[in-house]
This record gives sequence, structure tokens and C-alpha cells, in this order.
Amino acid sequence: MWTEEQQLAIDKQNSNILVSASAGSGKTAVLVERVINKVLKYKIDIDKILVVTFTNAAAAELKERLMIAIYKALNENPKDNFLKRQLTYINRASITTIHSFCLEIIRSNFQELNIDPDFKICDETESSILKSKAILKVLEDEYIESNENLDKKNGLYNLLELFGGKDENLIECILNIYSYIQSFAFEFEWLKQAIEKYNLTECSDLCDTDFGMDIYNDVIEELKIIVIKAEQIVNKIRGYEDFIKYVEMLQEDISVIKLAILNSKNSWDKLYDSLNNISFLRAPAYKGDNLNLKALVSNFRTDVLKKGVEKCKKSVYQRSAQVFKDQAKAYKYISYIYDFIVKFDKIYKKLKNDNNYIDFNDIEHMALKLLVNKKDDRFI
Repeated sequence: MWTEEQQLAIDKQNSNILVSASAGSGKTAVLVERVINKVLKYKIDIDKILVVTFTNAAAAELKERLMIAIYKALNENPKDNFLKRQLTYINRASITTIHSFCLEIIRSNFQELNIDPDFKICDETESSILKSKAILKVLEDEYIESNENLDKKNGLYNLLELFGGKDENLIECILNIYSYIQSFAFEFEWLKQAIEKYNLTECSDLCDTDFGMDIYNDVIEELKIIVIKAEQIVNKIRGYEDFIKYVEMLQEDISVIKLAILNSKNSWDKLYDSLNNISFLRAPAYKGDNLNLKALVSNFRTDVLKKGVEKCKKSVYQRSAQVFKDQAKAYKYISYIYDFIVKFDKIYKKLKNDNNYIDFNDIEHMALKLLVNKKDDRFI
């Protein structure tokens, strides 16, 4: 009935597991069977198990399947008190959506969050209105403050220049970033860490940074793929007498790229120099009759070889010193944006609190706050 992988997902115990499969492959059935196993085989009370689904319909379906399995087992063992107990427990079992689960935790511990127990869920329309009020209030305060502080004025107007001098473009950017970071557990901590990646005062080569090394590795991998494809073309034309010069040309192309890879040595600047030193021989005149094979070689050199190397050059577009200079400038701007978002968040939360609202993002973050403490980069 079950595939080997499905059975493993059902039976695996005492560890975290991740099941990744396409739609219609039986993920829900496996989840149901895994829960049934927990109850029937390992004798775990159903109200001690948390099962989180995406939709209320899925939660209802899972609960129904579980009840059917318990009734079936009870028919086979009608005197089993454990199974009888599960039928009384199933209605209070935590088989629910993530938001329902989080809301249950919040309502049970509202005093820990210092919120009114009669809070209301803020819908998208009301949330948008409150966000608009909050962002306009922050922008108004920034303009007032900039009139009293020259550095603040320069910072604000320089930032606005990046958005065409239009407030609405800056506002859209702020709201998009704010919306994006809500998917992270500790959103402002994550944002601050992301911003600090632009603070590169102690680096001498861009490969000393995570993102610089990522780009470096991607470019090296791209060059290696080009070499493999070039070698495949060589194998296709080797043995044809009228392509001897083309084989020599492609072998030279391969040598040039391999030398660039060899000379890079995990250094951004060396990779920059190596890429910009790459040059390819002009293709020799072809006097044979195999025009299709000739076109194959020509198209490869134009569309794969040369364009591929140009793409790599665009990725490694400057030496480290110039990139650091650009990053330092960007760091000032995004630090200003960070402060802007923090102020917006504070006002937005106050507006929600004044109206006794929480939004859907609050549901998850508040539940997390109740369930998890973070200390010295450890979760407790």
C-alpha cells in the first residue's frame, strides 16, 4: 500500500523529518497514517499531539480520518479502554490551522502579552488604513525633524532622490520591506543582520564576505559549465578533417577559461582580473561542406561561450575597493530605511493597540513570543 519512502515517513521516530513531495502524491494520507501510528501503535493520547494544517478543511478531513481509524480499531478490540478514551479526546485534540493554534495560545496567555483578551483580528482593509496613517505620520515627523537638523535633512533628501524624489515611492518601498520581514521569526533582528552585511569596513577582498563568496562560487561554477559544454562540442567535431582548426580553436578557448579559474584563487580581485584578461581567437575560415556542424560551433561560441563569459563579467563588475565604496554609501541609505521601518512599526502597533486590533502577522509573532525565548543566539 505504501511506497518505501512513504513508509519511512510514517515509521520514523525520535527525530525531526521533512516530507517533500508533489501535489497528489499522498502527503496528507501519510500524515494521517503517522498520527494514527502515534495513537494506536505507541499509545499516545490524541490530545497530546499537535497537528497543524494549512486549511480548516484539511484539519476537518484529518480529524475525520483519524476517528474512522479509531472506530475500526475499536471494533477489533471493543474492550480497549485506551481507544474508548481517544474518542472522548478527539474533539479537543489540537488538529487545526497554524493561525487557530496560535490564537488559542494567545487567548490563553493574553496577560503575558499585555493585550486586551477581547482583541479583534484586523482585516486587510483596516490594516492598510492603519499602515497608511502610520507611514504618513513617520514621514511627517521626518520632514519636521529634517528642518531642525541639517544632517537629517541631507539624509532624507538624499534618500528621496533614490526614489525619484517622490514620497509615494519611498512609502511603497518601506511597506514592501515591512511586509517581507514579517515572515521571519525575529523580523527586526534578521533585518539588522542583513543590513550589517553592507558594513564592510574590515574587509580587504569581497570574497571575505558571504555574499561576495557566493557570487564568486556562482561565477566559477558557470565557467566550469562553459568548459564542459566546450569539451562536448570538441568531442562532436573531433575526427572531421575539415574541423581540425576548429578543434584547436576550442581547445584554446577551454585553456583560456581554465587558466582564468586557476588564477582566481578564491579572490574577488583576482577573478576580476582573470575575467577581464580573457580574449578569444577569431574563428578560422571554413571551407568544408558540413555547414550544420559549422553552425553548431559558431552558435556555441557566440551564444554560450562569449555571452557566458560576459555574464560572468557583469557579476564581477568592479574591483573590491570600488564595491566597498558603493556598499558604504548603500549602508548609510539602508540604515536610514531601517530606522524609518522601526519608527513605522512602533506607530503602527500603537494604532492597532488603540483600536484593540491584532493582525495576522501579530498572531504568529505573539505565539512565538509566548513559546520561545532567545538568549545568546539559543532558543529556549
